[in-house]
Amino acid sequence: MAEGSKISGELADIDQAVRGLQAMNVAGGGSRSTDSQSVDRKQHEPGNNSQEGGDHVEIGKTEDRDGEPGSPKSSKDDEEKPKIIGIYGIPGSGKTFLMNKLKLTLDSAHFDFFEGSKVIDGLVLGGLKAFKEMSDAEKAKWRKACIKKIQNDCVQSKKVGIVTGHFTFWGESQEGYTPVWTLADQGAFTFIIYLKPPPALIAERRRSDTTRQDRPQESEWHLKRWQNEEQRSLRGLCLNNGILFSSAIGSNDTDGTNDLVRKIASMVESYRVNSEKTNLESMIRKLDDTILWLESLIEVDGQRIETVVLLDADRTITAEDTGDLFWSMVAELENSFEKSMTLKKLFGGPRGYSYTSFRQAMLLYKDEKTFSTMGKEIMAIAPLHDEILELLRKLAKQHHVVVLIVTSGPYMFWGPTIEDLRSKVNGRIGLIGAGMGDNVVTGAVKGAIVKHLQDLKLFVWAFGDSPLDMDMLLEANEAIVVSGEAHKRSLSMDVALEEAIDVRGLRAHQVILPGNGHLRLDSQRLPIVWLDDEDFIDRISCRHTQEPQSRITLALNRHAIRLLMTPMRDAALSGPHLRMAHTYAGWYVAIELLSRAIGLEKYEIDHVQGNKTEGFKLLFEEETLIVAMLRGGEPFAFGINSAYPRAMFLHAGSPKDVDVRHLTLPDSTTIKMVLLVDAVINTGRSVAAFVKRIRELRRDVRIMIVAGVIQSDTLAPDGALIEILNAYNNIGIVGLRQSDNKFSGTGGTDTGNRLFNTTHLN
Repeated sequence: MAEGSKISGELADIDQAVRGLQAMNVAGGGSRSTDSQSVDRKQHEPGNNSQEGGDHVEIGKTEDRDGEPGSPKSSKDDEEKPKIIGIYGIPGSGKTFLMNKLKLTLDSAHFDFFEGSKVIDGLVLGGLKAFKEMSDAEKAKWRKACIKKIQNDCVQSKKVGIVTGHFTFWGESQEGYTPVWTLADQGAFTFIIYLKPPPALIAERRRSDTTRQDRPQESEWHLKRWQNEEQRSLRGLCLNNGILFSSAIGSNDTDGTNDLVRKIASMVESYRVNSEKTNLESMIRKLDDTILWLESLIEVDGQRIETVVLLDADRTITAEDTGDLFWSMVAELENSFEKSMTLKKLFGGPRGYSYTSFRQAMLLYKDEKTFSTMGKEIMAIAPLHDEILELLRKLAKQHHVVVLIVTSGPYMFWGPTIEDLRSKVNGRIGLIGAGMGDNVVTGAVKGAIVKHLQDLKLFVWAFGDSPLDMDMLLEANEAIVVSGEAHKRSLSMDVALEEAIDVRGLRAHQVILPGNGHLRLDSQRLPIVWLDDEDFIDRISCRHTQEPQSRITLALNRHAIRLLMTPMRDAALSGPHLRMAHTYAGWYVAIELLSRAIGLEKYEIDHVQGNKTEGFKLLFEEETLIVAMLRGGEPFAFGINSAYPRAMFLHAGSPKDVDVRHLTLPDSTTIKMVLLVDAVINTGRSVAAFVKRIRELRRDVRIMIVAGVIQSDTLAPDGALIEILNAYNNIGIVGLRQSDNKFSGTGGTDTGNRLFNTTHLN
């Protein structure tokens, strides 16, 4: 059931419930308090969680009423609830004043305004006077009825509710505070704005407020203590229950007050229009703008972006986490250990790495006075890895490659650093980060960025270090896990990687940064690459969506070609001897041409001298399928298989012989590569049918068309093979030689017949 319908159902009989409470009030005559100035007699020491009766929340306790304590709620549930904003602060903070200003500023078509005390006054027979004379338990019931009525009104009106209310009461003569926040409040509010003007201003307001003669005069010392304790407790409750929280620091002067009203009005309006869906849409628009800007920086006429290298920021391009550095600095300035744990508590709480948590993180950043000034100081102690800088310098020379830093941290921290980085490496480097407007970057946003880039026909490399990067790594064409120093890197990444590899089909490599860092998992599941390896740079730089001709690799060593082709063309050879010649040619194409077009990866082998040493194999060799197009392609394919012994092998007489099972690994994940092999490609029609079949089964599998001889007509601008390259991305062609001879063999001249001594057949 949708949350809105659920709430409406629960409160459909709200009037009857209220009348029932009113009848109880009349029948019982109320329960008179012995202290007319005290709203609730039950008092609490700060941090004392004892509570008698009613539905009041035990302050400091985390409780999730929709599941087990600490269990995360979905963002969908959050967005289906009506949005209700609470304006809180100790008496004299200016809640009513702010409410009246917001009524003049905000559009009433989108907002409803409620003063909690007035709603109770309208519900209770005898109004507030009768309410104040009730017992604690009766008051709690009416407070619950009050917030439920507000909640129901917002469901019916489809407006955002703004409510002023009290969290605690605390007289200076009392030893502890009295909480008046209920579980119903906790379930209803979605955003709390806490007003925190200077205590001296509150004291002055309380003294000059002639309408509240019953309000006791408290010292500034006590008001400050009350403020701090209430803010701390309310902040903790909100963070533990997925309620957004922000503090608004007031001022003594008129300009400061006007600024505060404008700031809160802007915050409230932003909250009204923003959701996880609109956040994603906005980030994709910013991505499009960034890509257009990066493309405008390319100095080669007609060159377009073909490859995007996505880099996470914290603990990926630098060993540090800039968020942790910021909160550690704030903690040191304020002598508050609790502040240093801000992000750990937030993301380690019941909401985890949800959209709500990231919105909350940005609100907490912006609540700090030093947020806008500390970025340069933070980045000074978070230098980029030297290996990353060198990689960026090399990629800057590739006009079809751009770099995009995607960080969940504040854009404000990284902006100046990336600007300096562009100049330092002379590179095309963009930045997407939290706080670009009111947007945040979640793990889902990172994954969506990759998908959108791929929809633009761009090839995406992704570098990340933590579970937050997993969606990005899974979606990318090529994924690189950055493994750093054990004491600095993500503690939960190993578990996330195992799950992603075993269940979700992640296929990735890892790079160890800095060089003295530690391996993630093992080199079998996450093979190691080195950023200074020229082969690795070539793999990133290779063309994917470029002109078709640049995806064709033919042998350049004319002496090798002549030696290999001689027995293949010799009419005196047929049967086993000719098949052996084709096998040798296939082996040569594999080690000389395919290895260059696809790339190699390193792995550890046992040296004959008894020690370990470095070996090489084809990139993704165990996840490669060699398809021998029968029957002429079989010997050539066997030669390739001898060079790549770990690859799978399939005989296929027609496209239908290739089944989805052949493109699936034992762990149910998709293979990475298909080598489609024939001895001779004459018209290209057969190859085109196979390519179409494979793409229908698995659209993301890389395909390499491999042949000994390729007819030149098929490589002409309107040729069959060029049409294949134009129609599909992630496909390449490798051949031993190109032939201008248009002769198609039959009988004794057909390659297949010669290979198998069936030249008497047509």
